[in-house]
Amino acid sequence: WNQIPLTGWGAPGVWGSLLVLLLLLAAAIRFRHTRRQMVFGLLWMGATFSLAANVFFLIGTSYGERLLFLPSAGFALAVAFVLTGGRDLQPGAWRKHPVTWGVLVAVGLGSLLTIWRLPAWKDSYTLYRTDIGRSPESVKLRYHYALETGKAAAELPQGPERQALLQEALRDLDTVTRRHPVYWEAFSTAGLYAYRLGDRERAMAGYEQATSLNPSAAIAWSNMGIIYAERGQLDKALEVYRKATEADPRFVDAWTNLGAILAQTGQFEEAIAAFREAMTYEPDNIRVLKMMGAALRDSGHPEEGQPHLDKAARLERSHR
Repeated sequence: WNQIPLTGWGAPGVWGSLLVLLLLLAAAIRFRHTRRQMVFGLLWMGATFSLAANVFFLIGTSYGERLLFLPSAGFALAVAFVLTGGRDLQPGAWRKHPVTWGVLVAVGLGSLLTIWRLPAWKDSYTLYRTDIGRSPESVKLRYHYALETGKAAAELPQGPERQALLQEALRDLDTVTRRHPVYWEAFSTAGLYAYRLGDRERAMAGYEQATSLNPSAAIAWSNMGIIYAERGQLDKALEVYRKATEADPRFVDAWTNLGAILAQTGQFEEAIAAFREAMTYEPDNIRVLKMMGAALRDSGHPEEGQPHLDKAARLERSHR
C-alpha cells in the first residue's frame, strides 16, 4: 500500500482484467473435451488465483508476486500446450523448437537481472534504500526504510551525523503518516526518534497518537512513561506503565519501569511484585535483579535482597 493503488469498478484496468479472466474461463469451457491439458492449466490458475484475488473473500495481505507462484504454474502449463500444439515432441526435437530458444533468452535475461540485483541485498538498509526509489508510494517500504535509518543512527555517537539520520527518518515517517493516517507503528516510531532528538513534546504526541489508534501499543505506552517520569509526573507514569503491561503481559521493560516508579514512591510490596513478574520472563536480567535486590533491602528485607544483588554482580562479571 499504496504503490499499486486500489481501484474501483470505474477503472478501465478492472474491466480489462475481468474480461481476460472471462475469456480464459470461456476457453476452458469451450475446449474441456479436446484440450484437457490446457483446460487443466487454466483451471489450476483460476482456482489458485482466486485464493489471493480478494474478490471472493479478503485475505488482508499486500500485493506480492509470491501470490502468483501457484497460479503461474497453471498458466505455464496452458501456454506450453498452446505453443507445442498439444503434441508430444520427439526425442531431441526440443533443441530445434523455437520455444526452446525463447526460454533460453528469457532465462538468460532473468539471470542477468538477478546478478544486477545482487548488490541491493548487501543488508536491509541497502535493500530498502534501493527499492524506495522504485516504489516511492509504498508506505510499508518507507516505514521500514525509516527503521533502518534509525538503526544506523543508533550505532553512531551523539553528533551532527546521528542527528541528520534521525531527522531523515522522521521525514520519512511523516510521509508515511500523512499518506496512511492510521499507521500507528509509524507514529510510535516517530515518537521514539523525536525523543532521541530531544524533542519531548513531539515524542509524546507520537506516542499518544499511536495509543489512540491502537490501545495495545505496549511500547508506546511504556515510552510515554519515561517522559512522564522525567517530568516528575509519577502518577501518570504509573498509569501508562500499567497500560503497557496490560497490553503485553510479557513486556519485561514495562514491568521493570513500573516497579522502579512504585519503589520510588515507597510502594515496595507492589514494586517487588512487578520485579518478580519481570523475572518470570527474564530471570537473568541484570537490571531487574539489581532493582529487586534494592527494593527488598529498602523495604527492610536485606537478607532476601542480597542474593539478587550477588547474582547481578556475577552476571556482570561474566559479561565483561
